[in-house]
Amino acid sequence: MLIKIVKRYNIDTKKFVFGGNELEISPYDVKCIMDLPVEGEDVKNRTRKPVDNTLFNSYKSNHKLELHTLEQNIRNSVVPDDDFKRQFVLFAIGTILAPTTKDYVDSKYLGVVENVQDLSRLNWGQFTLNHLLESIQMFTLKNQVNLQGNLALLQFWFWEHVQPHRRYGISYSSIPPPLMARWDEDSAKLRDTSFKDDQLDGGVVDMILQVMKQNQLDTEKKLSRIAMDLDHKIDSKCLYIMDQLAEIKAEQKIGGVVQTRVSKVEDHLSSLTMECKEDKEVAYFLRNSYEDAEVVLVAGTPLTVAQLKRNFTKNFMFGHVIDAFAYISNVQTDSTSVLRTTDSNKLTSQNGDFPPWLVDTVATKCLRRHMLFVPMHVHDCHWILLAINFIKEEVQVLDSLASNPRLRDELKECALVRSIQACIDDAVNDGLVRLTPPIKLTDWKIQPYPNIPQQHNKYELCVHYTYPIHDTYDDSLTKICSYSCGAFVLKYMLAWDGEKMAEHFTDTQVEVFAWKMCTRLLFSECNEHRLDSYKKVLTKEDYDNMKPKKNEQDGPTDDYVEVISDPKDDTNPKKMGSAKRKRGRPRKKQEAEDPLVQQFSTQKIAEQVQKKTGRVSKPGPHQKSPFKKI
Repeated sequence: MLIKIVKRYNIDTKKFVFGGNELEISPYDVKCIMDLPVEGEDVKNRTRKPVDNTLFNSYKSNHKLELHTLEQNIRNSVVPDDDFKRQFVLFAIGTILAPTTKDYVDSKYLGVVENVQDLSRLNWGQFTLNHLLESIQMFTLKNQVNLQGNLALLQFWFWEHVQPHRRYGISYSSIPPPLMARWDEDSAKLRDTSFKDDQLDGGVVDMILQVMKQNQLDTEKKLSRIAMDLDHKIDSKCLYIMDQLAEIKAEQKIGGVVQTRVSKVEDHLSSLTMECKEDKEVAYFLRNSYEDAEVVLVAGTPLTVAQLKRNFTKNFMFGHVIDAFAYISNVQTDSTSVLRTTDSNKLTSQNGDFPPWLVDTVATKCLRRHMLFVPMHVHDCHWILLAINFIKEEVQVLDSLASNPRLRDELKECALVRSIQACIDDAVNDGLVRLTPPIKLTDWKIQPYPNIPQQHNKYELCVHYTYPIHDTYDDSLTKICSYSCGAFVLKYMLAWDGEKMAEHFTDTQVEVFAWKMCTRLLFSECNEHRLDSYKKVLTKEDYDNMKPKKNEQDGPTDDYVEVISDPKDDTNPKKMGSAKRKRGRPRKKQEAEDPLVQQFSTQKIAEQVQKKTGRVSKPGPHQKSPFKKI
């Protein structure tokens, strides 16, 4: 069948002819059929780089990158490191994306996989399409025997474009990409039967399935709604308030209660406009300022421009940002406490023998509280929240990607609970706290709560790897799917009442919330580095000039240092001691006291008594008994 399809290819127009209609394989077809990205850098640009001999020697076998050796190395891999990912992509190129009749992969592709982090930025769809069309052209011109290229793409493309008659019972219902998932063994057999009966021109030719057009239209509508929500949400609220204000002012009686209502609406409109203005100032400030500048210091937690900027550039949120915002949001109350992300990481990374300060911190946060929130970092790419509910005696798992159980790390959850219990036990044994009744977290049930607001920006690249998520660390996962999980954790802290969420929120609202977090942190009264305005960009030179001033305010004054360090300073003669004393041990220097207090001190009264009774001998250095009566 594939040979017959290739013979319908017109080299000049680069199109196939079926039933009198010309069809071409477009990049959009590749995206729909195989769900490969069709945007990004051209893969061929990377093949022009010099071959890295180190990588070649690591993966070679018989002086070639043999496919069976790559497959064996992939199967034998224990840790999915960069070597595993490089060999996996090389194997995919040699078997699916750009296969040839040879049993090895061209070494020029080593330049493509050299930088693993750039793999997700390459245009793989256009790459495999170009290789397929070039192979078809060479097959036609040179009358080759063996057909090369992504033949699976060619076959699925024909099956999707040329639909057989309904009598064959093949379903073309609407499904999300990849469309190749439609063709299981039963559907493939039915399509093969229809091909034997009707050949290439039988059936209905469709440029690309109408269902895909409908899916594209739905996607465009969804994107338009998101853009409208982001761009005009505040504007629509402003218009509503302005309309309401106009109606109130149009009333005949303006005075008393109506006047108060007008002033409240005007104040609301003013505060809303100011909030929007501050958000824009902060966004401009963080995008253009010196990235290493420390602009936030909340409860001893410093934050730099680079750390805050990730909140609105859709990058992974740092744990320090979560700690600082939880502090200024007053999540911790008399009934609820929060464990810092740094403490959570220490509890999961250390196996017992916790430092005393950590034992005291954990035990104190559990004492007389209804709930303890513990942010937990899993798989190096995702934040979840453990809510230790002391009322229900339950460890509640709040995960923004609960729909995918592979992202959950149950072993780490149990280890964290055991570490918290160990800290509680150590604190009780050392007498630091007294718990009545005793707490036994290890006996409590760890219960996930999936019916909570979820992320819907699912990850895409993980489906291309054979390893489960909890055994891998892929930088693309961090960038594609988990940038908003930290903001979800904070929203969970603010809305979770122990059984349900007090309010519902969407992905869009969480993204806006993550953006506004930067504004609240910078303008917070708890921020020790707070500036009056963030209209001006903070350059490296400005930041370096600010450091001495900040140190002078925080540290000791210059006058204090001068008095201690300058040995020639004779402005204070009291520090030289008493010059009248002739013999005996040197007296200890004493600070000046209030004259009234000094007059009635014990030492002064004893001296007055001694003067009245006459001279009294003092014990000398050779006196043996210290109990001599004076």
